[in-house]
This record gives sequence, C-alpha cells and structure tokens, in this order.
Amino acid sequence: MGQMGRLDVIFGTPKGRTPDMVDIMAREWLESLKHFPRWALTMAVGQAINTCKFWPVPAEIRELCLAALREDRELREANQARLPPSRPVSKSPEERSRADEIFRIRAKHKDSATPFSDTINDPEYQALLGDFQRRTGWQPK
Repeated sequence: MGQMGRLDVIFGTPKGRTPDMVDIMAREWLESLKHFPRWALTMAVGQAINTCKFWPVPAEIRELCLAALREDRELREANQARLPPSRPVSKSPEERSRADEIFRIRAKHKDSATPFSDTINDPEYQALLGDFQRRTGWQPK
C-alpha cells in the first residue's frame, strides 16, 4: 500500500472530491514529494497519522520529511564523531576499482526503504565482499 493509501485508510477519501479530483490531488502530492527518499516519506506519513486530525497537505508532509532527513543527518554526524580518525590509505588502481564497484552497488539501493539490508543481500555485493575477505583475511565480528 502506498503512502496515499495509508492516509486514505486513516482519514478517508477527502470530502467533496470526485474521483478525478482525487487523481489530480494524488499527482500533485507525487510532484511535491518526489525528491524525498521513500524511508523519509514513510516516516513522515506515519508521523502525520499520529499527529494530524485531518488530511495533511503536502506542505505538512514536506516539513515532516525534512525533519526526518535532519534527524538522520544528525545521527550520522554524531556516529561519525564517535569513530576514531581514519588514517589515509593509498590504494592500488585495482583496489580503487573494487571500491568504486561497491559504491555503485550501494547507490543502486540508496532509495530503497531498507537500503542497508538491500545492499547486503545484493549478489554482486556478496561476491565483492567474499573476494575482499579472501584477499585480506578480514572477517566481520
């Protein structure tokens, strides 16, 4: 079920709207919110369901999406600040090529609702990770 469907289940079809008007409204919502990742939109709609008394307007959902993105960025920055500084590592052209391939695979899943697990389960990623483990002897903890 899409996010509009979730709202429709909770708030019902907007009163006084014909099916054509609802279709136009859905297209406008899509246009307004298309730049947000799915996970942020899912969180925003969930927040709207918990806090709004009436159908939210796209601007309300945009604000909630922006808040979700801000919170995600703050968490990533806080986690990054806790990591020890990394030392520069010179990489061979082959290692850089493998790293570029991993980033390409991760980018393929970035808009997924569950980007981390989608990347981990990707067969290409598993093959690259297995190659890395064989070459370096590294094993996850």
